[in-house]
Amino acid sequence: MPTSATGRSTNRRATAGFTLLELVVVLAIVGVLVTVAGIAVPDRARSRLEHAAARLAATLEDCRRAAVLSGAPGGVRLNRDGYEPLTYRGEWLPSTSADARRRLAPELVLVDAPPAPGGDEDNPDVVCLPSGETHRPDIRIAFRERAGYVELTSDENGDILTRWVGPT
Repeated sequence: MPTSATGRSTNRRATAGFTLLELVVVLAIVGVLVTVAGIAVPDRARSRLEHAAARLAATLEDCRRAAVLSGAPGGVRLNRDGYEPLTYRGEWLPSTSADARRRLAPELVLVDAPPAPGGDEDNPDVVCLPSGETHRPDIRIAFRERAGYVELTSDENGDILTRWVGPT
């Protein structure tokens, strides 16, 4: 077996492989990358829930603005699987918009809403008055089988607010 001037073997087989220190460093780097990736990737289910709540909040805001601008009350009918804007013309009528009826994703539910179809089908569950007030704005959209929900409320100005309640 040939040796070098320093007395070390020049045989490649003897120096092949990784040292324990090199393996530990690589594992530490991989661990840091996995941790960063886990923090950077948002919870898709929670984001779907927050998106559904934002859509309902926008529908309630549209109802409120339309009532103020038209001088006639508006409303939103709720059921556990979705919601539908209503207009008042002597009686409560579904909105004429083609995409007015909104269905929630299958894993979401409107909490405290009547089961579909809801109790009094002729009247809305949320009423928007021409004064800008919104009656019964406290609504929760939740997961059917997971912890956490988004709560929709209105402030003193009638603006709709959303708040996540659940694990972070």
